[in-house]
Amino acid sequence: MLPEHVKMIKEVFEEENKEKKPIIDEQQMMENELVLSAALKSGDEVEVEYFEEGMRKVTGHIEYIDAIGRTLYLDGIKINLESIITVK
Repeated sequence: MLPEHVKMIKEVFEEENKEKKPIIDEQQMMENELVLSAALKSGDEVEVEYFEEGMRKVTGHIEYIDAIGRTLYLDGIKINLESIITVK
């Protein structure tokens, strides 16, 4: 096989094995927003599971929610609100 073919085959396999972002429904989005709002007001710690080039999970306190920029700031970590899967 030519090196170009080997490279293309590897790229195809990597693309097929790449983790895809789960689709969440509107009800889950609303629940996430309620939990985030309550935690922001109370100062409680939250666990956020989000998708950014794969699934990630982080626990911490909410510093700020940027509604216009659709961004959550959690203990110095910037998370896009559209990438959030679950909040506990």
